[in-house]
Order: sequence, then structure tokens, then C-alpha cells
Amino acid sequence: MLRKSLLVASIAFASLGVHAEQLYLGASVGQATYEDDGMADVDESTGFSMILGYQASPNFALEAAYVDFGSADFEDDLVTGEVEASTIALSGRVIAPLGEKASVYARVGMHKWDGEGTVHAFGSRDYEGNGMLYGAGFSFKPGQSIEFGLEFTKYEDVDVDTVNAAIRFLF
Repeated sequence: MLRKSLLVASIAFASLGVHAEQLYLGASVGQATYEDDGMADVDESTGFSMILGYQASPNFALEAAYVDFGSADFEDDLVTGEVEASTIALSGRVIAPLGEKASVYARVGMHKWDGEGTVHAFGSRDYEGNGMLYGAGFSFKPGQSIEFGLEFTKYEDVDVDTVNAAIRFLF
């Protein structure tokens, strides 16, 4: 009897693991805000991302993403110009289900960015760096193979914040 119970429990736990593991592709679009440090007035821009993720369990996923922050104009009392940047990011998502179809999550990771700043009449300069990223979001899963999300992410070092609407296709 004990062997049968252990066998049934093993099969149940194994099937939970199979259902939890899931590969997904996603994309997001939204607003990117370049921090201006009070020195210049920087416009907001429209950015987008492409995501490859792996949900290892119901409460944890790993993601790799390409994020384009878009291009924003800036001006201060003396000059005008434009700034643009993009990044490659790796992050982990800790997920807290709110039922069968909805969840909230927190994200933390690292990113490597590059960008260009152009000051009109003076030329342009390339920049690059790396830093931490962190954020939070809400997702809704209306079916087995699709998920929608709303998320905020802060990218340190490049000093960009994003608010995006996301879609993920689950495999």
C-alpha cells in the first residue's frame, strides 16, 4: 500500500512539474522615460521589446530580452539634441498567482546597453554601460497559450524607466 501511495505521489509531482515548465516568446510596447537629472527637458519616447522566456515553475521564470528605448528629443537653455538607447537584458521573474488566470510579479536582473546622444551643432557621441534592472507587473492569461501583461521596469546606469503592455505566446 505504501509503495502505491509513493508511486501515485511521484506521478502527481512529476505531472505538476511538466505543466509548470513552459517556453514563451513575447513582445511589449510602451512609454520609455529618460531621466534628465534636472539639467534638460527630455521628451518621452515609445519603446518596444522582444522577449524569450522559460517558466521553470509556477512561481519563477527566466527571461532574455532585447529592449529598444526609442529616441527622445531634449533641450535646455543652450542646446537641443536627441538621445536613443537599447539594451540586452537577462532577468528573473518571481510570480505570485492571484487565481487561475491572473498573477502579479517582480523582476530583477542585469542589462548591457548602448546608446547615442546628439547635440545639434556639436555632433554625436556613443555611450555604453551595464547595470541592474528591476520592476513589477500584472498578467492575465485568458487561455492556455496566451498571456497579457502590464509592467513597469527601471533600468539603472542608462537611467530609463519603461511602462509597457506585453503579450506572451506560451508553448
